[in-house]
Amino acid sequence: MGTLIYLMVTSADGFTSSPDGTFDWAEPTTAVHEHVERFTRTLSGQIYGPRMWETMKVWHDIRPGDGGDYGELADVMYEYGETWRSIPTHVFNRQEGHPLTGEGIRELKAASGGMLSIGGPGIAAVALREGAVDEVARYVVPHATGGGTPWWPVGLDADLELVEEESIDAGWVYLRYRVGV
Repeated sequence: MGTLIYLMVTSADGFTSSPDGTFDWAEPTTAVHEHVERFTRTLSGQIYGPRMWETMKVWHDIRPGDGGDYGELADVMYEYGETWRSIPTHVFNRQEGHPLTGEGIRELKAASGGMLSIGGPGIAAVALREGAVDEVARYVVPHATGGGTPWWPVGLDADLELVEEESIDAGWVYLRYRVGV
């Protein structure tokens, strides 16, 4: 059976976006991109809801020669894009008749044999409430939004055991927890 990890970039006050829906405050540095790329290499699959998929699908197109102006981040962005494209991706969308269910999560975990990530607070809330998430990880950005989309489902109580923490760069911190210990 595989492991399911909920991974998000959050503000210091626990939001994935600002009240207006933006997240431009989460622009990663080269060191942060490198950290995320190393983590992504460990995955056997990734699960997204429709909104997170819209955000992440840009990585299909970021490649050398794409005409983008990525400055000093170009090399690490191209490397991440290559890694991201190499990992099987599952997109669930209840409006299109493909809702994420507890049974579906268990099937993906059983088939993966490795670590699956789930991204997006809405779809992760489903998995967390089903008890299917084994670990949660956050890249915490040194910015307070004062509101927005919370990274953790409101009203969901859980015990978390810190298993990894790392200060990365420019005030960014990586925190990883085991769920339900």
